[in-house]
Amino acid sequence: MRLLVLFALLGLSTAAVYKSKMIYRKWKMTKMIREGTWLDYKEKARASGVTKTTKYGNLAAVIFDTASGTLWVPDQECGTLPDDCQQCLQFDEFDCFFDCKDPFCCDTITLGKRFKEAAKRFGACLRKHKFDQFQSSTFAPFPGDGWQTSEAYGRLGMETFRFGAANESQLVVPLVNFGQALDVADGFYNDPADGVLGLGFTALAVDHILPPFISAVNQKLVDQPIFSVFLQTDGQVEGQPGGVFTWGGIDTDNCQDVWAWMPLQAADYWVFKVVIY
Repeated sequence: MRLLVLFALLGLSTAAVYKSKMIYRKWKMTKMIREGTWLDYKEKARASGVTKTTKYGNLAAVIFDTASGTLWVPDQECGTLPDDCQQCLQFDEFDCFFDCKDPFCCDTITLGKRFKEAAKRFGACLRKHKFDQFQSSTFAPFPGDGWQTSEAYGRLGMETFRFGAANESQLVVPLVNFGQALDVADGFYNDPADGVLGLGFTALAVDHILPPFISAVNQKLVDQPIFSVFLQTDGQVEGQPGGVFTWGGIDTDNCQDVWAWMPLQAADYWVFKVVIY
């Protein structure tokens, strides 16, 4: 797994090209190959990396996901039921929406019943870095009833993010819509990542909110609407260089000069036709 650092901090940025170094992290692939379950998992695998999001150094790691368009990270409340929802536990799923003061609590309770194993869910959240909106001066709530994927559930917020480590030139993107996960699937328990950074198009994003990189493009924070990925292989050694992620341009330092442009099938997934000669 390749790792990238992303910080959510207030800052200013001008249109440019930014490079973020990645490092290698071992993940569950080796174990799954030994158990014979890797091929099934690989069908759902995504391009991956790690990013960090925070105010004042509170970090969170995410998977690069070209099959979604939403950035989400665990919220400070991840794995716990909000205090004002406790009274709604007495209602069943149908009556809850009529008798509970906050319908959002009903969604939370329903999700809790869906995942059932609360201990595992709490354990997954316990091992993750979390986002605390009350520690951020740039956070703003985003209107809506919440969001849900197969991996997590929560509410939407708006924040300023920095792409890149503290010692690198950072791409600063304000007004990023992102998911604050209140529940995370137990499959994330042993995953080194905390959340997901969607690199797909708006059609794949929750409620069609603007994906982070597209937001950067629209705000003219990068030279070109391009991101490049160079994956470096120095063996499966923890902490070794894993490559470079380039925002806003082509990685001319590591990639060859010959480029081929392929039209996508649609503005959703990164799907294009392959011609066999």
